[in-house]
Amino acid sequence: MNRINQFTTLLVLAFLSSGANAFAPNCSQKNSMALKMGLLDNVKFLFSDEGKKKRQELERLEREEEEEAQRLMRERRLNPDKMTEYEENVVTRRAEMKARKDKLQEFQNDVRTED
Repeated sequence: MNRINQFTTLLVLAFLSSGANAFAPNCSQKNSMALKMGLLDNVKFLFSDEGKKKRQELERLEREEEEEAQRLMRERRLNPDKMTEYEENVVTRRAEMKARKDKLQEFQNDVRTED
């Protein structure tokens, strides 16, 4: 009976030890695959010449867009006709937003009264 208990214990231990590593990656997988999930994965790229050029290009494009937006704003403010058109568009947009908000409020009130 003692041998049966020892054999059973060995079987259970073997089963449990094989299951413990079921979801762990193999050593060969760890060495062959480089995981790229950290914040510092692209550090080399960011500080390389190519990365610096891409950042400068992005900053240049953003600056050009902002300058164009400011130019249009100045042009609109200096031209009374364009300013009137802009103010009419603002009033229209605000009225549309108020109508949507009122419609949503009405829908929410209807849903509450049905409960």
